[in-house]
Amino acid sequence: MPVRYVRIEGAFQYIKKERIQAVLEPLLEQGFYNVDLRRVKHAVEVLPWADQVVVQRIWPDAVKIDIAEQQPVARWGDNRLVNAEGDLFSPETMSGFEVLPVIEADEREVKRLLEKMNELNFFFADHGLQMSAFEVNERQSWRLTLSDGLQIIAGRNQPLLKIQRFLNTRTLLGRRQMDKIAKADLRYPNGYALTWKRGSETINWRQVIQQSNTATAKRAKNG
Repeated sequence: MPVRYVRIEGAFQYIKKERIQAVLEPLLEQGFYNVDLRRVKHAVEVLPWADQVVVQRIWPDAVKIDIAEQQPVARWGDNRLVNAEGDLFSPETMSGFEVLPVIEADEREVKRLLEKMNELNFFFADHGLQMSAFEVNERQSWRLTLSDGLQIIAGRNQPLLKIQRFLNTRTLLGRRQMDKIAKADLRYPNGYALTWKRGSETINWRQVIQQSNTATAKRAKNG
């Protein structure tokens, strides 16, 4: 009995059904009873965008294939992507994924760093910011780049805490002043060092602090 129908189901954005059919055609020639479902499953799983694959024989003459497509959340280096489970995979092209943040680190750290990246994204979203690069070197020192070009050097000692502390100063500095920062070095126990963008005017820190104190006093009076 021949296999007359192949039912391919799933929500596809990147996988082409024609590509799947081309892979399956030689595997289904042995007929309905003799088709090797494990070989079919493996042949589909090795396609770049296939994540989870379930293959079934449907009486009397069909094979059903359910495919869950990879959902990329970050780039890993120059030629791989990371899915939501922290698995790496290699697409046929990296074109179109430039908007995803890129992670540069030891491959063995991918799942742990993905969790940290999700925490960071939560912090940044509260401040209207977005991360474009997350680098962790062999000494476990963190360096981040935001989509607006701001570089944050968080080091390896309590980097999440330091980043939170730095983001909380946005209220003190204000958006206009924050836009002047090119780099923030957070590797200090009681503060951080800022590098200003070339051509930025000098900040009057006394004025910034006075404005912050005035705003705090008003809130306390009205509260």
